[in-house]
Amino acid sequence: MIVLEGVSKRYRVLEPGRGLRGFVRSLVKPRYREITALDNISLTVPQGQVVGYIGPNGAGKSTTIKIIAGLVRPSAGRVVVAGRDPFRQRTAHQLELGVLMGHRTRLFWDLPVLESLHYHAKVYRLSQSGLDRRIGAMARQFDIEGLLSQPVRQLSLGQRVRCDLALAFLHHPRVLLLDEPTIGLDFDSKALLRSAIRQVASDLQTTVILTSHDLDDVEALSDRIVLLDEGRVLYDGTLRQLRAQYGVLPELRLRLEARADQVRAWLEGLGGVREVYTHDGWLCVAHEGGGAPAAVLARLLPQTSVREMTTHEPSIEEVLRRVYRGAR
Repeated sequence: MIVLEGVSKRYRVLEPGRGLRGFVRSLVKPRYREITALDNISLTVPQGQVVGYIGPNGAGKSTTIKIIAGLVRPSAGRVVVAGRDPFRQRTAHQLELGVLMGHRTRLFWDLPVLESLHYHAKVYRLSQSGLDRRIGAMARQFDIEGLLSQPVRQLSLGQRVRCDLALAFLHHPRVLLLDEPTIGLDFDSKALLRSAIRQVASDLQTTVILTSHDLDDVEALSDRIVLLDEGRVLYDGTLRQLRAQYGVLPELRLRLEARADQVRAWLEGLGGVREVYTHDGWLCVAHEGGGAPAAVLARLLPQTSVREMTTHEPSIEEVLRRVYRGAR
């Protein structure tokens, strides 16, 4: 569905001269320096997959999105989206592309939501037959049936974003670009939107590229994550694989009657256990998941009593912090 092969993007930026003399010289004989926004990245995203595309500011996320959207031509490499070159065939491409930017609306501020949806249906060249049924389906999915007659300016942020999502999916796009879809929303609104996005994307088999600084969005929505830094791909895979690769594992935390050295001896060689250490009075057993916690308890309970037990799943933020520390 989306293929990027050896894609690079370089920009020339004017270097301003220092002081008045330097300023005048730059007008007569301008000097430029080259900035590499993307450096030979390759990426393949199959139909229906949701990819979290994340990285610090300046990593190259926005440039990649612009290239996929057909707004920017790469300096080198090959780009194919749904069988098309998105830049050379951008009119046809953009009819099958959905976009949502959480901080910016595509709805008309003073018009009722329904009129905005009808207007964009014409832009996307949707047939009028069945359009009301299609709008009704999106309205039910995103819970905006009671909002269709209201002007956009009267909506709360959460209501407006739900309407924008209905618009983004209205033409059943093959590719959807989501940028900070839940920015500024409360917990309940975020949960509702994440669930709706997953459901509609799955039903329509829409390929989704998600960029967000809200790592809970990334974790909740993404089938796969791509980490970008300074224009290069640092990692491409699942979050579970990332945790394992960088040694950030889930933990079983216990308070026991036995001493830590005894527990280490009892757990030595047990499958799935990667590390045993103490922290703030807890005995922490880092493991690979699956049946490891049950195996740990089965090994320990005949030997000692358990006073307290809890689990700790490392957050995606902890994982990414370790990844980027190792890359620099």
